[in-house]
Amino acid sequence: MTKTSTPTHLTKLSGAPVDEMTADESEQQDELFYQSIKPQLNELIKSPSDETIQKILAYSKQK
Repeated sequence: MTKTSTPTHLTKLSGAPVDEMTADESEQQDELFYQSIKPQLNELIKSPSDETIQKILAYSKQK
């Protein structure tokens, strides 16, 4: 069996713990991230025509 553990000397490498980030700062970062990927997400939205849907259904029935 493999034994795993977290070394105690690595727990405080950075000056401030991550937990000290306020909820507001976290929300701002999330919003900035969302705004940066929003154009790519909008490109993923597709509205297929009825003809395309019929072709897909016809193809799936052939198999």
